[in-house]
Amino acid sequence: MDGKRQALPYDGHLILFVAREDNIALKLAREQFFSVIFPSISEMLTESFTLKQEEFASMDETQASQRLKTLYDELSVDDSIFEFALGSSGETERLSQTNYLTAPLRGLLAVFVLACGLTMALYLIRDRRDGLLAQLPVHLRPVISWIYIFSGTLVCGAAAFAGLVFSGTFTSWPGECLRMVLLILAVTAFSWLVSSIFENIKAPAAVMPLVILASLVLCPVFVAFRGLNAVKYCLPPYFYLTGLYSTRLTVNLLVYVLAATAAGAAAAVFRACHSH
Repeated sequence: MDGKRQALPYDGHLILFVAREDNIALKLAREQFFSVIFPSISEMLTESFTLKQEEFASMDETQASQRLKTLYDELSVDDSIFEFALGSSGETERLSQTNYLTAPLRGLLAVFVLACGLTMALYLIRDRRDGLLAQLPVHLRPVISWIYIFSGTLVCGAAAFAGLVFSGTFTSWPGECLRMVLLILAVTAFSWLVSSIFENIKAPAAVMPLVILASLVLCPVFVAFRGLNAVKYCLPPYFYLTGLYSTRLTVNLLVYVLAATAAGAAAAVFRACHSH
């Protein structure tokens, strides 16, 4: 094979591997791979180029290489070239450990909790249609409906919280716990309102993908979308994500929880009274 290497079809290789897809996992793997090999390749290229210059022609190659390595280490930047910061705040220290590759994970987990809450609302509508709640006292049906949705949302919220802990996007225990509890309550209230408004399961099932898509686009999951504030303010993940590093915006999430819970309670009581 050594004598025929030049005749091989793929630049001296017999086999060519081709990846037919380029997904997120492969892109993340390449980012990690390049971050490891780039410093070594960069240093080798710097040394090779510099030693060819006339200024270093009279110097011993070993001495010149050592001097170049010293200068390279002094000028090398080991920290990330991306810095997360808020435009209206100087709280950059708490953002310094954020990885830009995993930054969208928080938003995706918030949308995951919303999807779980809406799914519980669909199950509630189905069970109510099948008469499983008919034997309950009328005054207890709204409370039971809220607990029904909350139970499933709580489990998904706990899973999302664990994802934050192990993904490197976690900030602090008190703040993260408070915001996750508020998100679970907000999603529960939103889903409770949806389950109280719709009688047939087909309508919310058709709307659910649109709500998820709107949350991914309008909420700051990947980018901050400007406009359509009336729609964004109806989505629970919006206040959760915007209130991440702001106490004032976290209070907005609490206000959303109270308003959505009040609206859901009114709709649930109205439905229970008229279904009696």
